[in-house]
Amino acid sequence: MGKVPKVPNAICGILESDIPYKANYDRLANIVRELGQEYKQENWIKSAELFEKCANNIEMIVSYIIKYCCDGIDEMNEVIRLFLDNAEYASKAYRLILCSN
Repeated sequence: MGKVPKVPNAICGILESDIPYKANYDRLANIVRELGQEYKQENWIKSAELFEKCANNIEMIVSYIIKYCCDGIDEMNEVIRLFLDNAEYASKAYRLILCSN
């Protein structure tokens, strides 16, 4: 999505909470939703919901990686599942945009 993540605070030893990293899927969802509402494209609004799921999954992926790096908690199988889910969600979302009303 064109946004390079910064190293999470926890990995750097900083105890302050981070701004959630969602790989710009959250912004894409907002743009597609707004355009869907403006141009009365129900498929675009449904697409935005799928992009929101992608955003939330990316946030979870980051949290699992932080747990692994900082606490040694290995939930990498979940990371794989979340990436595969994102591939499916994004694919469906783009198809919905193509099938406009």
